[in-house]
Order: sequence, then C-alpha cells, then structure tokens
Amino acid sequence: HGRGGLLKDPSAAMGLLWIRRSIAFNAALFASVAASAKRDAAAPRRACLAAYAKELEPYHGWTLRRVYRLGLPRGMLPRQAFLARLAASESDADVQAAVEDMRAL
Repeated sequence: HGRGGLLKDPSAAMGLLWIRRSIAFNAALFASVAASAKRDAAAPRRACLAAYAKELEPYHGWTLRRVYRLGLPRGMLPRQAFLARLAASESDADVQAAVEDMRAL
C-alpha cells in the first residue's frame, strides 16, 4: 500500500477490500429480510437500499450512486419470491430453513 495506509488501485488488496464490502452488503441485506414480517412484500427493496447505503454507497462516486439507487430496488423480488429463490424448494419448511440460515449469518 501507499503512504498513509492508502491501497494502490488496482491491486489485489483493493480487490479483497471490495469483496469484503460486497459480503457485508449481502449480510446486511439477508439479516434485514430475515427479520422482516412474513407479509412485508417490499422488505427486500427496503433492505437492499439500506444495505447499499450502509456498506457500499460511501465508496461509490456520484454516477454509481445514481445507478445503484435506481437499479437495485427494481431488481428485487417481493419477499416471498426472494426467499423462494434462496430456498431448496418453495415449500414452507425450506423457505423457513432459508430464513434461519440468513439469520445465522
């Protein structure tokens, strides 16, 4: 790294830093969706925006912030469909298992 603890860009260290940020984003997203009410269809959209604001937005420039703020919520499924995609099947037991796995993160 450079003087004052600054990482070179591009570098392997910078790549690892972005991987860590991405993992933190996903962990925050999953924790929020897992904690949401079963009938809260919009929970993934709100969780996605909150996780982005906390974990990634501070490191993005103006253009990426606008792209993410517009694109991320549009790509999020309603809560039940989101969980069904993460579960082994759409059965209630598998969806509940997926929620428990997300809480364990």
